[in-house]
Parts: sequence; structure tokens; C-alpha cells
Amino acid sequence: MNVPSLDFIKHTVREKGLFYCVKFCKKQIILSVIWVVRSSFKRLAWVFPSFQFIFWGKKIQSKRILAIWDLQAVPYSIGDLLNLNQAMLCLSYIHKVEKIDICFVCDPKRPARYPDHTKIIDLKNYQYHLNPLIPIIQINQKFGSFFLFDSYLDLERFIDKNLERYIIWPQARKYFVKEGYTENFNFIIKFFEKHGFIPFISCQLYTLEWASNFIKKNSLPLIPIVVHIRNNPISRVYSNSRVEAWLDFFNFCNGRYPVKFFLIGLKKEIDVRFHTLPNVLIVKDYHTTLEEDLALIQISPLYLGVPSGMAQMAIFSDKPYLLVNFQTAHESIPSGAQIPFAKEFQKIIWESETGAMLIEEFSKLYSSNDFKSWERQINTMEYCESKIRIR
Repeated sequence: MNVPSLDFIKHTVREKGLFYCVKFCKKQIILSVIWVVRSSFKRLAWVFPSFQFIFWGKKIQSKRILAIWDLQAVPYSIGDLLNLNQAMLCLSYIHKVEKIDICFVCDPKRPARYPDHTKIIDLKNYQYHLNPLIPIIQINQKFGSFFLFDSYLDLERFIDKNLERYIIWPQARKYFVKEGYTENFNFIIKFFEKHGFIPFISCQLYTLEWASNFIKKNSLPLIPIVVHIRNNPISRVYSNSRVEAWLDFFNFCNGRYPVKFFLIGLKKEIDVRFHTLPNVLIVKDYHTTLEEDLALIQISPLYLGVPSGMAQMAIFSDKPYLLVNFQTAHESIPSGAQIPFAKEFQKIIWESETGAMLIEEFSKLYSSNDFKSWERQINTMEYCESKIRIR
């Protein structure tokens, strides 16, 4: 509500008289003051959730989570966004919430976090760089609505109007100082330590059905093993794969194991020599989307690779996996240890891969896997439907 304008006052004086104008404007000013006070209390209830009792008379049982993704506080990262989805599933379990809304917010004049992407992402192209991230928001069985705010003030006004509907992540004090976005993985670990399990993120059912059909058409009766090899010259050295080691490994497996290795990831990062291997299929030759690549990880019986963003799809599952050259930035995992919620035959190795290491570790995973049972299940709708269950 706004204070009456000068033009409005002049018009009212001419039409209704001075007395009516003073009376009306006094009422409007009082209502405006009440609105300001009311909005201030709402903001306090956001910063201090216990204030909800003062404002509404009781603590509101929110029916939704609002997860804020501040592009000035986080990189344009697949893995970080998957971490957010997983953390929000954990939060929904704690609060018994059935819907998770996700909003992106940024200032278009400064749409990226310094110094990660400020040289390549600007006012003219930031929406283009958002496009690959949009499908990631629905890899979450409780996904509800999506919002994109190009103004922090507009987001905060939206929150003020809808605060009683939401549990907001991150908390207000962390939102305002642009912190808390790197704590999602540690929040998941703490959830596991308290509850003894984590819910699993999932692609949508129709994408899983696509992945199932793709595998049946391009692999069976050979067993599909999804592999992500990073080979980006502008990335940090430790995050890339040792291509020679993987070539040795694939050549060793050819003729020894009835498997087909599905290489996912950017087409420009695939070494040309992989195209010549008979037991390797380059998934991007089929023009797959990022969401479809993630669905292949979820549907396949085994995952191998580096701990890239897409690896989170395997980490937040019960799928056997091997991740080599493991590194952490903010996760509270001691060097050399395993991920606390990892199951048997979900393994991380902190050293760089060698051909011999890959051969040895794959032999263990292969011998421990019931591929016949997986093949029987892949041919049924129940298998895809089982993947979207939270537990």
C-alpha cells in the first residue's frame, strides 16, 4: 500500500472538498504505517523463525520448502545443484513437507560469482548459461514450482508475502551474507548420522523410461556400465581423468567381460581414440541431454569415473560405483576415508587412476554384482518406478 500522491490529493480536494481529503489521506497514511510495521514483523519472522508465534499466534506448519539458489554465491555447477536437491529431500523428511520449490536469483548486471565465471558470464548471456541447469531442478521427487528472480528485492518481497507457506533454505542470516550454499553435503552427512539413511534423488519417470529403452536398444545382452571421463584443458588438473589409464582399462576388458561402456559427458572432452574401441559407446553421438545422461547413471547397474558433478547421481543412490582421484572442497570427509553414507561396493579412491588400479577395482565390482537380476528387472516398468521412490 502506498501513501497518496500529490496529484491524487489535489484531485480529491477539487472533487470532494478539503475535509474529506484530510480524512481519507489520514486513513491511508495510517494503513500505510500498519503495512510497514506488518512487513517488518514478517521480515523478523524470516530471520528469527520463533517470531512466527508472535506474528501469527502460533507456529505455522509450512507445507513447502523454498530453496534459494543465489548465483552470486554459487558457481553455475551441476554437482552443487544436485547436492541442493538431495539436501532438500533430507529437509523435507525432517519437516514432513511434500513439495519443494526452487528459485534462482541474481542481479543481471552481476550474474555470476567472482571469480568463477565473471569473465564468461554477463548480462547478455547469463540466461543461456542457466539453460543446462534448469533440468536439474526437477531431479527431485518432491519438486513443485520453479522461480527465476532477476532482482533480490523482488525475491524478498515474494518471501514477505508467502513466508507462512515456506521453510526457507538457506536461513535468512546466511542468505544476506551469501553463505550456507556450500554446506549442503555436510548437512546430508549430519542427516545420515542422525537418521541412519538418506533419501535418494531421482530423475522423472519418463526420463528413466527413455534410459531403459536406450540401454535395451544399444547394449543388451551386454551389460551397460556408465563411465564419465573428464578431459577439459581449462579445468584444474586434479579434476581431469588420466585418459591413457582408461584406454588401457577398456582394452583389457574387451573380450574378457560381456560389458558395454557408455561414455557420458561433453562430446568435446571425448578422446578420439575411444571411438575406435568396440566395447565403448559414446553417448553424445546420440545427442543426449544432460538429464538423459543422469538417467543412464541411475538406470545402469554400475558407475565408474571421477567425482564430477554428474557423479552425485551415483553417490546419492544404492548403486555400486568407483570414483577415482577423489577431492573435496567443503565436505567434512577426512582424506582417505569413504563417504559416511556409502554402501558396500560404493568406493572412492583419493589417488589418481592407473590402468592396473582400474582393472583390479572393476574386477571386484563385477564379481560382486548380480547382473542377471538387474537384467530381469530392466525389462519391467516396476524397475523404473522403483527408482523414483524416496527410500
